[in-house]
Amino acid sequence: MSSALLPVKPNPEVVIESARIGGMKAIFCEKPMAARLSDADAMVDECRSRGIHFSAGDAYRNFEQVWQARAMMRPPAGQDASHTPQPFDLGEVRSIHLYQATDEISGGGCQGLSVTRMFAWDSDVDWLTGWVRDDPYSNYDQGMGGLIRFRNGIEAYVDYYSSSKKGIEVICTKGFFFTDWYTFRVWKSKTGKETNRFDELEEAPGYFAPGIAAERKRDSQGRMIPGKRQMDDIQSIVDAIEKGIELRCSGGNMRKVLEITLAMRESARRNQAPVRVPLEDRSLAIYPHVSRWLNKKEVFGAEKYAQEIGRFDKEG
Repeated sequence: MSSALLPVKPNPEVVIESARIGGMKAIFCEKPMAARLSDADAMVDECRSRGIHFSAGDAYRNFEQVWQARAMMRPPAGQDASHTPQPFDLGEVRSIHLYQATDEISGGGCQGLSVTRMFAWDSDVDWLTGWVRDDPYSNYDQGMGGLIRFRNGIEAYVDYYSSSKKGIEVICTKGFFFTDWYTFRVWKSKTGKETNRFDELEEAPGYFAPGIAAERKRDSQGRMIPGKRQMDDIQSIVDAIEKGIELRCSGGNMRKVLEITLAMRESARRNQAPVRVPLEDRSLAIYPHVSRWLNKKEVFGAEKYAQEIGRFDKEG
């Protein structure tokens, strides 16, 4: 396995050359995987053509809890009809609300959009409209919002304003799920039937372990140890290699997330006109913040970089 823990700029070249070495079973790179859509295409295609499992991003999509939640839901009628919800039935997914206060839709926002795709059962996008926080004609990363219409009929609303709610909410016909990435909560119908009244729902506690906050633990020497999300990420790669199980957060998924962000910006450039996906122009790009694009030591300087790394080495 090759792990390209690098800035975004060299990611495409390193991933592609690693795939060409031969004998590689899996490749991992951090998020965002690339700035230019054509580079993301090339990374995914090279790995796929060689049978290499390509994982991208230490992402929220690797949380075991979000997969536990999706197991309680049904896809839209006609998609994966064999799915049996467990431990109870929240019904079909109707809409998704992503509350994501960020000034970098590609760099950090790819986290939430990746989970959004997951709860839309990884359906391809039909069309979307989008708006940006700053300048629609900028090629640099910024906050974005929009409405995404997936081909299976699920709609997702992306809100980039800072408010008392952050995270993702998945509305189903018999209840809903919400997480702010720290806690995971679910409400279900009291009768097990479809309802549109909140007083006919009840919270079902006790199904989910805590999220990010529970990850921040240190060993006896004060070094930060890998959290469950990171461990779930690694386990997903191991399962893909040994059992042929699909990766939780693949390069193919993150490529489609990048395409969504580019389509949002294209819509903003056209006064929020709907944009069809896939995009024809694969040369489009969003350049992430410089601290993601280049080496952090190069950007911040050796002293600041050492301070940042020190946060993980020992508690100060």
